[in-house]
Amino acid sequence: MDPATMIATISIITAGLTIAVGSIGPALAEGRAAAQALQALAQQPDVSMCIQKWPSVIIQK
Repeated sequence: MDPATMIATISIITAGLTIAVGSIGPALAEGRAAAQALQALAQQPDVSMCIQKWPSVIIQK
């Protein structure tokens, strides 16, 4: 393997790992937010319309 090919290979692998590690945090945060919303719905079903409006507000922004 010549040095240029090796550098290109390492760069591609590093970019892939960076994207993978960088997407873990937002995915965990989104899952945690959804879990808390479902828990709130289970504990207080009478405020379900208020809780269900938030995702549409967030998506529209």
